[in-house]
Amino acid sequence: KFGQSVCGTGWVVWRQREELSEHVAVSVSYLGGKGDSYTLNFSRPASGVYVQFYKFNRLGLAGYRDLEQNMMTNAKVIRDGMKRMTKDGKPRFVMLDNGDDRCLPVVTAM
Repeated sequence: KFGQSVCGTGWVVWRQREELSEHVAVSVSYLGGKGDSYTLNFSRPASGVYVQFYKFNRLGLAGYRDLEQNMMTNAKVIRDGMKRMTKDGKPRFVMLDNGDDRCLPVVTAM
């Protein structure tokens, strides 16, 4: 995982009840009363998808680009620092990622 990854939990909020399908409602007994619980069930968790979509909509293209550029800058600082580390005049790490260009904002070394 790298920056902006989300936990495996999430919520979807509907403004109006009539937009909900009756197939997602389950009636539950809770504290002596009854209520409906609405559950989305997928074969794979979808929270990452809709949270990233929310963040993209909230930040806009320029904001999301700035966020990603910041993560790339942080990865470069870490990568450059690791490249400078030596022991007995030899590099301490072998860098395995693609470097600073067209790379995910991650640093991979061994």
